[in-house]
Amino acid sequence: MSEKILGTISILVKDRHNQSAAVNDFLTKNGNLIRTRLGVNIEPKCTASCMAIMSLIVEGTEKEIDGLVEKLNGLPEVKAFKTILI
Repeated sequence: MSEKILGTISILVKDRHNQSAAVNDFLTKNGNLIRTRLGVNIEPKCTASCMAIMSLIVEGTEKEIDGLVEKLNGLPEVKAFKTILI
């Protein structure tokens, strides 16, 4: 069994209005790896085509976390990267 690690995933959603449902659905399906989730709208009164930033604290094997980042980066208008904490 691989050792579990703790890390963060930073996510930029370039078009929050059109992509938030897909991102939220994906994160819900992978909730077993997510310990904390924070989302911030870049533009407080977003009406269309604005960006959002999300930050996740995740716990899992490095392979699981890498897979999560890879799949997030496969979503349209989404950019994600990880940081390993311990």
